[in-house]
Amino acid sequence: MQSALAVLLALLGVAGMTVVYLQLAVDTEFFFSSDALYLPTLYDNVIEQGGRLKRWYLTPAPYFFPDWPLYFGLRWLAGTTFHAMAALMAVQALALWGLAALLARRAMAWTPALAGATLATVAVCAAAAGGAFPYAYVMLGSYHFGTFLLVLAGLLMLLPLLAERPVTRGAQAGLALLVAVTVLSDRLYGLQFVLPSLGLLVLMRARVPHWRRLCAALLAGCVAGVLLYKFKLLVPNSVSMPWKLAPARLGVNLGDLLAMFDTLRAQCAPLAWYCALYYALLLTLAPGTLLNRGRWRLAGLEAAWLGMFSLCGTAGLLLVMAISSAPATTRYLIPAALLPLVLGPLLLAAQWPRRAAAHGYLPLTLAALLALWPLAGKVAASGPLRQAYYPETVACVDRVLALYSLQHGYGGYWDAGWLAMHSRQRPTVAPVKADLAPLKWITTLDNFRDNYDFALVAADAADGERPQPSLVTARSGAPQAAVTCGPLQVLAYPSGGLRLQGGAP
Repeated sequence: MQSALAVLLALLGVAGMTVVYLQLAVDTEFFFSSDALYLPTLYDNVIEQGGRLKRWYLTPAPYFFPDWPLYFGLRWLAGTTFHAMAALMAVQALALWGLAALLARRAMAWTPALAGATLATVAVCAAAAGGAFPYAYVMLGSYHFGTFLLVLAGLLMLLPLLAERPVTRGAQAGLALLVAVTVLSDRLYGLQFVLPSLGLLVLMRARVPHWRRLCAALLAGCVAGVLLYKFKLLVPNSVSMPWKLAPARLGVNLGDLLAMFDTLRAQCAPLAWYCALYYALLLTLAPGTLLNRGRWRLAGLEAAWLGMFSLCGTAGLLLVMAISSAPATTRYLIPAALLPLVLGPLLLAAQWPRRAAAHGYLPLTLAALLALWPLAGKVAASGPLRQAYYPETVACVDRVLALYSLQHGYGGYWDAGWLAMHSRQRPTVAPVKADLAPLKWITTLDNFRDNYDFALVAADAADGERPQPSLVTARSGAPQAAVTCGPLQVLAYPSGGLRLQGGAP
């Protein structure tokens, strides 16, 4: 009965988050932007239109696994992009719950383990539905959340091997394969899982009999994943973010990281302060845990590993973000924000197993109920379910396309993918830079051609991100029509003749 209640609460949390999306009580610009539509656009081109993967410029993290099979399968089942995205967030949240329960089960009985996993899942779903980052990424594919699920899977695979005598070749190969596939999909896995694990294997080598063999498996998998990406076997047209070490940006980046914490504290103060307390306690326990002596330590091997893994992984992420030339972003901090929720009950139970076994279920379940309450209120206040996302700006552009029989156009990156996926006229839209040069970023070469029949430009002359109409008309002459649709202006050239700078790529 108690386990059934934990399962029910988890399902209610996942359902509540999904319903909030179906009510469109979310930030639609975030959920339906060109970035967020990476997987839907890829599916639409490769599966439905017969496009070729070798013509694609994928994201710097291609997200082959688990994101591709999850989304592609759910898109086939759901039939529409709108409903496939709802199914994807539900599956990801349920995967979080299942993996958290399996981890917790290593330190406690099934009933409190399910309750702990339920608390973590409901808290994440409630925060996500409220728009708190990085928790909101559970609702989207291709934003590193699938990679975090494989961090949990990696921990589940690695933990039994720490004390195993000996580590079998099959276990080594399985660990290396998981790392290789995930690093190929998202090289951030190297920073979030491989490096913390390698560091801990060295620091805790006295307690891990075959630490060298585990290090070899992790390194082999990581190198294989990087080489598979570099050799372009699955990524024919690789792209990368402009990233390098920039210690001079330390002050700016630290300010950005503190601003992220302040934002989370304003949106969801209990979670923000819980995470801060979690890491403060781990810092206190770190010396005794790593030296394996003293009263202030995590005594069990698995508890010590998990606690120090989350501490080292978060410290590494923060350090890299602090001295990176790239702007700090919340999506890299998914493990830092979610591991305290997943591992907190487990570490507590590992320290006080009898107390946790006897009394752990009730407070965890009550906390899950408290976390579920604001989510239920949001669902009740957010109106009816929707069947599609079709904003007025897209409807306006569709009327122009239909009126002048326009099919092939170009526009700024944030407009091109967004319009192509939501338009009911199904045009092809090539992404371009502000100077009308082709932008080969998360797109297929199929979108580019020698000439086009419409352009999406800025309706406001002060808009510096979109192409300006004056540049288009200076190069291609006056359009037959120019119609303003929200922030966009559609320039119609029914006979074609629009060209990009330098022609088709």
